[in-house]
Amino acid sequence: LGRQGSPKILEHLESRLRALGLSFVRLLLSEIFPSKLSLLPEVDVWVQVACPRLSIDWGTAFPKPLLTPYEAAVALRDISWQQPYPMDFYAGSSLGPWTVNHGQDRRPHAPGRPARGKVQEESTHPPSAVTCEDCSCRDEKVAPLAP
Repeated sequence: LGRQGSPKILEHLESRLRALGLSFVRLLLSEIFPSKLSLLPEVDVWVQVACPRLSIDWGTAFPKPLLTPYEAAVALRDISWQQPYPMDFYAGSSLGPWTVNHGQDRRPHAPGRPARGKVQEESTHPPSAVTCEDCSCRDEKVAPLAP
């Protein structure tokens, strides 16, 4: 997880993957290097929850995609791609369960500047979406999927 990671983000991702019937492996590393991830060639995509800037700044150095939790939410069709790219990982009012301070399971913070590009409140999970078993996201509203 790293110093900036969140067990809740990891639990949410694993719950979503289980709900969708997708296999995954949890890997704990002191540091993420392309050579280390290359030791598991059967993995098609990596999602790291330590710091989103690792994927954003260094993702192209890896032989397989190294996604942020937000990008994983897009790939799992939980939300449509947002423009501009949401950089709200530490925002007090974040856009989704891929961020540290999102949802009712997070401790409350003093009100601050709201996140830019707020997800539409009136939208809900599409009927075809599979909700998580073990986390609170099943009660949340998310942006609609792109057609």
